[in-house]
Amino acid sequence: IAKGVFSVGEPEDDGVAELFEEAGFRCAYDMAKKRNWPVSKAPPFTHWTGTTVDYPYIRSSAKRRVGVDGVYIVNSGVSDHLPIVTDITFTPITQL
Repeated sequence: IAKGVFSVGEPEDDGVAELFEEAGFRCAYDMAKKRNWPVSKAPPFTHWTGTTVDYPYIRSSAKRRVGVDGVYIVNSGVSDHLPIVTDITFTPITQL
């Protein structure tokens, strides 16, 4: 990923992921039970430049827990970004 963003003059860390995580969001790539690339590898590119620039984030709340059943990057010529399909599950949190 770092090599890809360097090749197009972008910073390796722009601080966005840290801001999301501080607000309670988690990257769906890290939570997915299923994916269409090997678990030991970084997500495939999502942009025509060959870089991974799109990341799905989710956040649970006090009323519901959000799980990620799967995340898939789909080949498409509709845009300069590839679609990311994210299968999520909402589970209510019962009050004690």
